[in-house]
Amino acid sequence: MPAIRPDRLKREAEELQDLIDRPAALRWRVVELLEFYADRTRRYGMTERIADATVRFRVPNPVMQALKSALVSSTKQNPDDSLAIAQELWSVEVQEARLLATSVLANAQPEEILETIVKWRTRDSDVLISLANLAYDGLKLQGEETLRDQLEKWLNSRSDPIQRLAIFVLKAAASDSERDQVHLVFETLSNVGFRKGLISRKGYYELLEFLVEKNPAETAGYLLLGLKRGRTNLKTLARGLLPNFPRHQRERIEHELSR
Repeated sequence: MPAIRPDRLKREAEELQDLIDRPAALRWRVVELLEFYADRTRRYGMTERIADATVRFRVPNPVMQALKSALVSSTKQNPDDSLAIAQELWSVEVQEARLLATSVLANAQPEEILETIVKWRTRDSDVLISLANLAYDGLKLQGEETLRDQLEKWLNSRSDPIQRLAIFVLKAAASDSERDQVHLVFETLSNVGFRKGLISRKGYYELLEFLVEKNPAETAGYLLLGLKRGRTNLKTLARGLLPNFPRHQRERIEHELSR
């Protein structure tokens, strides 16, 4: 990885603005910069293969921030350009390019953002979390009912990436420091039930770990409801979460598990 020279990086990022009206040319220039700043010290060669047969260049954060800032500021006033450029960047099977695509997509028309997020099905957790945060930002502006209905639809989907997208949106909702959305999270999960395909998702366990910290009483109540309904596939997950609960909730769950 070459040394980062702030003056050079600033100039390279600014030069991207001259290519905004040429999405294909912009895509190739972004790829050139990602390849140039790739971290070659972490692994033999330049890339690391990850989910969805994409690769990760391990580009340093200052570089990513500079490129993101230039692309977002240049497309902020033109939603049509934003969508076209986001789609061009997404076509590159490189994690960093797809993270930049997500940032640019935020400047597109609201109705196009959600539609595009659903189309961009990915198994890359880092990119999926970025998409989920973007989806949550848009959905919460439409009200709790719309947010809950969309999440229930996604959680009931047969598509693994769409289910995981919903789980990460729920995590974003539970993490919202401006709005208390924890009640909406549990209401949504309870409405969907304890489907085996949902419980087995890695993100589902991580969501519950976070919810234990936010509200151990409600999380315990949610797990107890599932256990009392005879959801045996929930037992392993509940046992794994036990150490995270305060004593009172832990004892209640242990009692139910022993029955």
